[in-house]
Amino acid sequence: MNIKLHSAELSRMMKTMTQCIDPKSQNLGNIEIIYDNNLFSIRGTNGQISAVMSAPVLGGNGESFCIDGTMFARVCAMCNDIVDVSTDGKVCTVKGAGRTRIPIVKAKIPAFEYVEGKTCTVKTEDFRAGYNSVSYAISSDQGRVVLTGVLMESTDDGMRMVSLDGFRMAVEDVACESDDIRMVVPGAFMKLVATSTLLGERITLKTDGKRIQASTDSVLMSCTLLSDDFPDYKRILPTEFKTESLVEVDDIQNALKCGSVVNTSNNLVKMEVQEDAIKVMSNSEQADFDADVKCATNGDSLKIAFNHKYLMETIASVSEKSMTMKFNSSVSPCVIQGKSSNGCRLILPVRVAG
Repeated sequence: MNIKLHSAELSRMMKTMTQCIDPKSQNLGNIEIIYDNNLFSIRGTNGQISAVMSAPVLGGNGESFCIDGTMFARVCAMCNDIVDVSTDGKVCTVKGAGRTRIPIVKAKIPAFEYVEGKTCTVKTEDFRAGYNSVSYAISSDQGRVVLTGVLMESTDDGMRMVSLDGFRMAVEDVACESDDIRMVVPGAFMKLVATSTLLGERITLKTDGKRIQASTDSVLMSCTLLSDDFPDYKRILPTEFKTESLVEVDDIQNALKCGSVVNTSNNLVKMEVQEDAIKVMSNSEQADFDADVKCATNGDSLKIAFNHKYLMETIASVSEKSMTMKFNSSVSPCVIQGKSSNGCRLILPVRVAG
């Protein structure tokens, strides 16, 4: 085999592939390079996630071989412009920034598991926007693995994505064509799909209830689903509110960012919700901060406190210019919703003395 391809394309392929291999494993740290019918493909798996990345090329005869995936990625990262990849059956030679020879290994990686079942088709930009809106509330706590995933369930108009980490919840609706589907997808796989697919492509998702497969013209990946015991998010969301405040997203973000300079110890932000302003307050042993953010409030005045970092991340996930903050009391969840959005964010307050 002797083929040439652009370094940018090869780097994109390997950026995805390095997330699908296990460098600590003798076999699962390898990748398989496949050339067939003018299509150059790279395949890898870590036992949980499997992926195949492909690109059209010219040159060489049909061939496949396995090499160390981490080493190949490092070499590709050094290359500029056109990269020449060839093999003599014993080593894979990469010419780009100099010449690097990587031994071919005999160990084979497991075959790709294709999935057939219910289908959902979505634009990459819509999938990416949905994932970006809920990613901040995906839990990293392996004590309850189901919360490290995203619930995806079909709706009348498309697909709903839900994430929940025990302190925050994000709900976002995505326009798509979908069969009747409900599944909990690992957050790592969601991120991989969002970052590996190109804008302008359409992603086809397939599930048989045990695995999920995502594919475009250049990417094919699959993953084992998480167990379907995701909390009933509809029961968590309040349906009525005593106080609702309409506020500009940039205004309250700026107040929180300024307050974070002062808030170096307790990571706490306090708010006083009033008729025409929300007073944002932070303090530490070194300094105090407060700012009045203009708003339009319907309902009762309210004092409430939040984890500063959690609140900033929650508000940052709102893509609109205006949002409504909805409250019931100082100890009940706050629901945040873009002015014209069907999605919503929920964040639990922090109990403070007095």
